[in-house]
Amino acid sequence: MLRILFREAISAIASNKSRSFLTLLGIVIGIASVITVIAAGNGGKSIIMKEFEGLSPDTIYLAPNYRELQNNHSFKIDKINDKDIADLGKYVPQIKSIAPVISMSTIVRTADNQEKVSITGTNNNYINFVEYKLDYGRIFSRNEVKYQAKVAIIGKIGRAHV
Repeated sequence: MLRILFREAISAIASNKSRSFLTLLGIVIGIASVITVIAAGNGGKSIIMKEFEGLSPDTIYLAPNYRELQNNHSFKIDKINDKDIADLGKYVPQIKSIAPVISMSTIVRTADNQEKVSITGTNNNYINFVEYKLDYGRIFSRNEVKYQAKVAIIGKIGRAHV
C-alpha cells in the first residue's frame, strides 16, 4: 500500500513539473524569510541589550523637562542644580552614587582639522554607571571636579580625528 502511494506521488510530481518547482520554490523562500526575520530580531535585541549593558536595575535617570514629562505639567523640572543633587544624596540614603550628566554636540577645531563631536559633562562617579575601559590615562578625581579643572577623557575615535 505504501509503495503504491509513493509511486503515485512521484508520477504526480513528474507530470506537473512546473507546479512542483513553484511549490518547492515557495517553501524555500518561506523558510529563508522566517530565518531572516528571526536573525534580524536577535540582532536588534543584542544591539538594544548592549545599550543598556552598563545600567543596572537600581539605576535611575533623571532629566530636566523631558518633553515636559509627556505633557504632564504638574511635575515640571526646569533644571537640576548642585543643591538638588546634594539633597538627593542626603535625603535618600539608598543612593550609592550620583552622576549628573549634560550632553551636547559641538565643532572642535585644531590647526588643520575640524570635527563635529559629542561632549558629555559629568563627574567622577559616571564611570560607575557605564562600562568604559580606559586604554590610557585615568578618570578625573573629585578635586578636579570640585575645582572645575579643565580635564577631559577622549575616546579612540576622537583621539584619532583631532
